[in-house]
Amino acid sequence: MKEFSLTYLFSLLSVFISSATTIFLSIIAYRQNKKLNLQKEEHEKSLSAQKNEFDKEISRLNGSIERMNFVYKTQFDTEFELYKKIWLEISNITKSFHNIQDYLTELDSGSIDLPNTTTALKDEYNVLKSYSSSFSEIIDKNRPFYFQELYSLLIIFSNQSKILAEYLSIDNFQKIDLDSYLFEMLKLHNFSVSIEEIIRNRIENLKIV
Repeated sequence: MKEFSLTYLFSLLSVFISSATTIFLSIIAYRQNKKLNLQKEEHEKSLSAQKNEFDKEISRLNGSIERMNFVYKTQFDTEFELYKKIWLEISNITKSFHNIQDYLTELDSGSIDLPNTTTALKDEYNVLKSYSSSFSEIIDKNRPFYFQELYSLLIIFSNQSKILAEYLSIDNFQKIDLDSYLFEMLKLHNFSVSIEEIIRNRIENLKIV
């Protein structure tokens, strides 16, 4: 009878521990989900506010561009070649950041070959630094040839690239906050879209004398 009581007591204790563990894990999962949802809401609010400000800035920039600019052919050719160089570097930088994003997503999933992915990330980071250096050189060397609105956007894009690159300057890529990286990536993309639009408008509105 005593042995039966002990067995019954151990069974009850096991059930209690199992239930308590389940409840504890459920509470942790609930808190984590709640925290992630709050972070998501904050990001969405921030993105919405930034988009509104960004749209206002685009409207201001577009409104300041003359509807018709008369230029000499040599000036048009100079600007056109410069714009091609600018867009090539912007495309290279953006593509490199996207490649890095793919690698970071793989790391975040945890189901990858860690050494190979880390090596690929380091290689892509070095490629990115090369692109960024070329981009900065083009901006600096050709500063007198930009109209002010474009120059301002190029500086903003360059600064945003540096912000993103800061995420990659740590030794352990697994420590990178992927959500924050994606948030900054979205801003970089928006700036590149703005630059594309303002360059296209500039070219379309030029009339060669």
